[in-house]
Amino acid sequence: MVEIRVYGDRSLLTYEALKIQVQKMGIKTQIEYIRIQKNFSLWVANPWTTYKKDYSDSDFFGIDFLSYNDLKKEVRSLGVRNPVEYMIEGRNHDNWVASPWVRYKEEYSRFGFFGQYYLPYVDLKKEIRLQGIDNNTDYLYFQKSHDDWPIFPSRIYASEYSYEDFYGRER
Repeated sequence: MVEIRVYGDRSLLTYEALKIQVQKMGIKTQIEYIRIQKNFSLWVANPWTTYKKDYSDSDFFGIDFLSYNDLKKEVRSLGVRNPVEYMIEGRNHDNWVASPWVRYKEEYSRFGFFGQYYLPYVDLKKEIRLQGIDNNTDYLYFQKSHDDWPIFPSRIYASEYSYEDFYGRER
C-alpha cells in the first residue's frame, strides 16, 4: 500500500513512499527528478524542501557518494582541473556529488580539491606584462593556455588586485 499524506490542499506521497518509487525508476539526480515529477500527481515538486528534515541526496536517490578524499583522488586522477570540467565529467559518475564545494564546504578548497595552484600575484603580473597583455579581453584569451593563471584574477587575488596595478596602466 502506498502511503499518502495531505500537505495543504494536496495529497502527496510520503517521503519514504516517494523515495522507493524514485529509486525503482532509477532516477539519480535532482535534474532528472524535476523533469519526471511533473508526470506524477502524487509527487512533490521539490522533496529537498518539502521533506527537509528527512532529505539527503544519497538517501533519496539511493546513491553511495564518494567521500571527500576519495572524490578528490578520482577527480585528480582523471585530470579534472576546475568546476566547469567537474560538472561535465560528473555526468558520467553517479557516485560524485553535484557540488562538492557545497556538500564538503568545511573541507573544500578549489586549490586542494583540483590540485591546481595559481602563480603568486606578483609573478602573474610579470608574466602578463612580458606578453604585452594590458586588458581583460587579451588576458582571457591567453589564460586558456595557462593552467596556473586564474580565470578571474580579481577574485583569486582580491586583497592585492586592482585593474591598474595588474595591467600596469590606467583604465
